[in-house]
Order: sequence, then structure tokens, then C-alpha cells
Amino acid sequence: METVNITTCVSNAPLRELLEIRRGLELEIVRLAALRRTDEELTGLEGLLAQQRQAADEDESWRFLEADIAFHLGVAAAAHNATLLSLYEDFEAPLRSLVVANMEKYPLATHCDIHQQLWEAIRDRDEARAVCVAEQFLTTLEEQLGN
Repeated sequence: METVNITTCVSNAPLRELLEIRRGLELEIVRLAALRRTDEELTGLEGLLAQQRQAADEDESWRFLEADIAFHLGVAAAAHNATLLSLYEDFEAPLRSLVVANMEKYPLATHCDIHQQLWEAIRDRDEARAVCVAEQFLTTLEEQLGN
């Protein structure tokens, strides 16, 4: 059986397929993070939210992007599934492209509000709400990006 490198595979994937991959990964990641996160991870995610908010307030889009990607990877780590985290880490470059495209559609403060809602669901260990927040955001993103 031939092995496939996910980084190579997604680097040439059409936008629609990237969005589908992101949906599949993120919905399970946020669900598991709500169930498995530690208090320390929650504190770390809260700090990344503060960095995002400050970057948004100062209209520093590239600093915001770095905090945004770190937030997503932090949520993935909080899911406590090493294989899922590895897949998500391999997806970082396409994720970065999707976030940049999305930043052009929404004010940065809107991203902060959505991440705040997700953080609150994870804090409350409410897996259904975490999935709902992520699903609503991803559906809106897909509509905004024309897919």
C-alpha cells in the first residue's frame, strides 16, 4: 500500500476540499477539547485570546494571524489525541491560507468574538455548544468564500 503525505496532498487541493478537511478535523477537535482540556490548557487558550484581541484592537493583522493559528493548535492539543493533533499540524499551511482569506471578509474583532464563544464552550465542557459554534463559523466561512 502506498503512503500519502498529507502536506503534499493538501498543498494542491482545491479550496472546497480544504474547507471540507478543516470541517472534519475541527468539529472533532473542539468536541474532544471540551471533554478533555486541562485547566492549564484553558488558561493558555485564554492568553492567546487576549493576544488576538490586542492585535485586533491595534489592527495588527499578521500578529493576529499568529495568535489565531496558535489558538487553533492549542485547541487541537487540548483534544488529547496525538494522531488528530499531528494531522492538524500538517494542515497548518492550508489553515493559514484559509484564515488569511477569512480575515479579509470579517473585521478582526468578529474573529475574536467567535473564538471567545468557542473558548467559553470549552471552558464549560459543553461539547455540543463547542461543535455548534465551530459548525456555524465554518458554514459562514464556506458561504463567504463562495463554496
